[in-house]
Amino acid sequence: MGKKDMTEKALLSFNDVFADIMNNILFHGKQVVREGDLEQGRERSVYSGEKGFREQGKVFV
Repeated sequence: MGKKDMTEKALLSFNDVFADIMNNILFHGKQVVREGDLEQGRERSVYSGEKGFREQGKVFV
C-alpha cells in the first residue's frame, strides 16, 4: 500500500472530513451528511483470498 493511500484512509477516518467530502461530491455542497450522525465502522474484516481466508484492517463504511 502506498503512502498516499494510507494518508487518504487516515483523513477519511475523521467524521468531519468524511462528511465534508461526501456532501461536496454527492450533494454539491448541501449539508446532508452531518458529522454527528456518523459512526465508526468495523476496523477488521475477513475475506476469501487466493491463499484462503485473510484479515483486512481498518474498513470504514
